[in-house]
Amino acid sequence: MIQENSLRVGEYEENGNQLVIKWTFNQNKVWTLEKESGGWRQNSTKKYEPISPNVASGTLDATYVFEHTGASGFPGIGSNTLGVRDEIKFNRDGTYARTIIAGASSDGGVGTNGSIDAGTYTIEGYALRLDSNQGTTLSFTIFKWPGEESTVLALNGKRFQKIQ
Repeated sequence: MIQENSLRVGEYEENGNQLVIKWTFNQNKVWTLEKESGGWRQNSTKKYEPISPNVASGTLDATYVFEHTGASGFPGIGSNTLGVRDEIKFNRDGTYARTIIAGASSDGGVGTNGSIDAGTYTIEGYALRLDSNQGTTLSFTIFKWPGEESTVLALNGKRFQKIQ
């Protein structure tokens, strides 16, 4: 099991034609899957295939960004917009720099908050570890997005687009 900053992780066990997943927040979900060449199929609609990490240790030398915005509101009452930008620059020498900016706006005004971090990173299989110069450590699942291996990196399931 990989420790992450997410509740969407856990442990799994393959047992015959079943895949049993126990989530970190103690809920069990059992999927009955049919084995198929190169993967599993559920209810003949969704296909689950193994993803190789295809990110070798120390080979990243690029900047990736995740951006998300959302809006909510009701007619005559007002609207709210929330956005986040998470940018990580990985250097070939094993160092990184990360900037996260979150902002919100509403009919009453605008506010932003940000953080800047730097340190070293290591990659082992599906695990990315960020060791901050401030003494904290973060761990993520990591793989290159199938079909977009040269431009998209997945960290904890979020699509980070390569920008440099």
